[in-house]
Amino acid sequence: MAERHDDIRFEPTDISIGPIVSFIAGLAVMTGLAMVGLWYTQGFMVREERAGKKPERPLTAAQGSRPDSERWPPEPRIEGLGGDRASHSVANPDVPSSAKNQRAAEEAKLRNGWTDSAGKKHPPIEEAMKLFLRQEGKR
Repeated sequence: MAERHDDIRFEPTDISIGPIVSFIAGLAVMTGLAMVGLWYTQGFMVREERAGKKPERPLTAAQGSRPDSERWPPEPRIEGLGGDRASHSVANPDVPSSAKNQRAAEEAKLRNGWTDSAGKKHPPIEEAMKLFLRQEGKR
């Protein structure tokens, strides 16, 4: 049987659970009230900001009355402004200065030769390579 010790005592009042539970409950209520208060404060601030905003900047409002030719940026215009307004394009071959058309023009120069701004004629690239190899072979 269990031995009884008279010098060791346990007091049921050593730890009281009531104040701990009350503190946790109070903390939860205060946190909830703070969250609700912040929610209403944020809503108030958003409404005030929307009410104080001007609908447009003066320059933007003035742009609406200008003709399209004055509303677009100066040349060269790139893709993204609309297909009929772009002067440069990467993928659209219908634009005269598109990357595909420029590449085709450069390759035609390499195949057929070209004349520079000083009037000097340059041979096609294949002929230029053969001429270079012939000159290097003579050395």
